[in-house]
Amino acid sequence: MIKALINWLNLREGDILLDPFCGSGTALVEAKTVGVGSVGIDIAPICCLISQVKCDLLDLPPDELERYNRDEILFYFDKKLKKSEKKRIFGKIRNP
Repeated sequence: MIKALINWLNLREGDILLDPFCGSGTALVEAKTVGVGSVGIDIAPICCLISQVKCDLLDLPPDELERYNRDEILFYFDKKLKKSEKKRIFGKIRNP
């Protein structure tokens, strides 16, 4: 349904979709798959994290993704999160 709305709005490369209540990022992912830029906002930090991970996974080529194990993928995303973002999402960090 989201992709149908993107098509209905006639969004093309170079356009930007704003999703002020992005939740888990479905609209952001669909926009990315058709080459449309997007900005997602949500009050819940965990929703922002989920959206970011889903969108970042689209940047990894599938053949390369298969050669990594789960821990390496989690480490990749852990490095991308700033310490301040981790505190906001997960609370106090025990091992800085």
